[in-house]
Amino acid sequence: MISIQDLSKVELLFHMWKNQKVASFFTASRTASPVFDPVVDQNKALEAITQGYIDYFMGRAIKTDLSGDTISSSFAYNRDAGEGTLERIVAAMRLSETQTQNEVKEAASNMERANIEVCTKED
Repeated sequence: MISIQDLSKVELLFHMWKNQKVASFFTASRTASPVFDPVVDQNKALEAITQGYIDYFMGRAIKTDLSGDTISSSFAYNRDAGEGTLERIVAAMRLSETQTQNEVKEAASNMERANIEVCTKED
C-alpha cells in the first residue's frame, strides 16, 4: 500500500505520466504521442482520477487507481516504468511538500523577526 493522502493527484498523475514510456502503439505507428500539460489538461486529469482505475492516460500506461487515499499495488505501473518508480515519485512529492512547508515556516519566522527588529528600532 502506498499512501497518496494529501498529495495533489493531478500532479501525481503528471509525474507518473512523465516517468512512463510512451505506449508502443505510438512508437510502432510513428505517430506523435499526446503531450500532457497539467494546467491545460487539468480537467481531463481530474475526470480520469475520479473515474477510478486509469489504464492509459494520454498515450502512456498508468495502470493505477488514484481515486482514493492509497494505491494498493504499484506492480502494473512499475512493470513498464521501472521497479520502484512509483514509490520514488511519491517520496519525491512528499519531500518537496515538506521542503515547501519548511520554507514557508522559515520565511514566516524571518518576517516575524524582521517585524520585531523594526518595532525595536522605532522605540
